[in-house]
Amino acid sequence: MNLVVSFLADPAYFAITVGSLVIATMLLLASRNKQLSVTSRVFLIYAHIALLIVPVAFFAYSSGCMIPAYDCNVKTLLYSLPFIIGGAVVAAGVIGYFALPQLYRRRFSAKELKNAELRKFVSAHARRMRLRTPSLFLLDTATPVAFSFSSYKPAIFLSLGMFDVLSKKEIESVVLHELGHIKHRSPLMKFSTKLVKLVSPVALFVPMQSNLSHEECYADAFAVKVQGTAKYVTSARQKIEDFYAFQG
Repeated sequence: MNLVVSFLADPAYFAITVGSLVIATMLLLASRNKQLSVTSRVFLIYAHIALLIVPVAFFAYSSGCMIPAYDCNVKTLLYSLPFIIGGAVVAAGVIGYFALPQLYRRRFSAKELKNAELRKFVSAHARRMRLRTPSLFLLDTATPVAFSFSSYKPAIFLSLGMFDVLSKKEIESVVLHELGHIKHRSPLMKFSTKLVKLVSPVALFVPMQSNLSHEECYADAFAVKVQGTAKYVTSARQKIEDFYAFQG
């Protein structure tokens, strides 16, 4: 605690800390601007996280200078702290981008979906959208679930419950919804939003749910545009909501 007080008592370090927090907060608020592209909004989120590390780096440096030279282990830990935090955030981002599809596949024992007609449907629309054709996976659960990843190898996951509850056209509306997410890079936005809520105390005071709601509305609108009607998106959503209401 004494080290923190001494750090903040220095006018320069105090200004750096306050300035970093103010700018970081402004960046996080700016990331909620729906007029920006997903790439820009994600960049603002990670810039926010980076700025939060700046005061930690200065604190580690200033505190290390105050510790006697023989306390080498403590000094090493303090000097390493910003790199540890930054490395952890970078690692989380890399894992999220490259490994999450495989982790989910193993966690839910997902198998490649063999439905040739649906695979052809996805491939055709992916080509029209100039997207890499997503892999399709089937989740062995009766609960109607669907989600997607837009990493270097996009993937769409559908549960057995979806096929039990929904009609063919409704399944197609769900797939189009997920393709809309992939086109708009919504999974990246969702992951980044969850990550910043996990690592940033500032995010506790900045409502981020609107980011996710906007992505859902965009995906629904995309499916409606392709199908030419809101009938199947609406009925699919209603059936899924009814399922969860009955289970609850």
